[in-house]
Amino acid sequence: MTTKKTTLTLLALAAAGLALYHSVYVERLSERQQRLMMKSFNPQQQVDYFWSSERPRIAAQGLALGELVARLGADPEPLAAQHGRRAGLGDNVCFVVKAIVQVDTLSRERIAFALGGARFYIPRRFIFGNTLRDAVGCFGIDNFENTMDYNAISTALNQRVLVEVVGGVDSALRVGAALALVGAVEVNLGDLPLREAEVVPLTLSVAAP
Repeated sequence: MTTKKTTLTLLALAAAGLALYHSVYVERLSERQQRLMMKSFNPQQQVDYFWSSERPRIAAQGLALGELVARLGADPEPLAAQHGRRAGLGDNVCFVVKAIVQVDTLSRERIAFALGGARFYIPRRFIFGNTLRDAVGCFGIDNFENTMDYNAISTALNQRVLVEVVGGVDSALRVGAALALVGAVEVNLGDLPLREAEVVPLTLSVAAP
């Protein structure tokens, strides 16, 4: 009887191990297939895929901007580990944030607002850098054949933001308007407290008057 029970136990463990191996293998295969698919796309196609497939999910996951400002003053490293993504090897960390804010300054170049003792700017004409690409975490350098294509992702993303996100609300902007936004912020942890930062919007809407 003991031998039979031992045999059944070993068979159950083997089946469980096989199921676990199979699930891990399938997941790894799926990830590999996705990487290969992304590599077959040019930068503009990758941004198109991100915009339709990944942007809605990321837009729902942003950290409250007010919480970011407050926690940067108290525990920046745990905050960065939990919610941020390192931009290279330095102290710069990129975050996806969300907020409802009030426009206090509006110029041809940017939209400005204050929150938590810091000032923030949304660009209207030009966006430079890799803040959005690095913050969303959907574009790993291993998915690209060369750094030129990797950097081209930022160019395509930034242009898409200017045309569709900022351009989509531009005619309704005014001082005093309430904005609901989800966007990316880059913070230098070696230069705190945070006094000002640019927000590259992923979604942006103007509240009805």
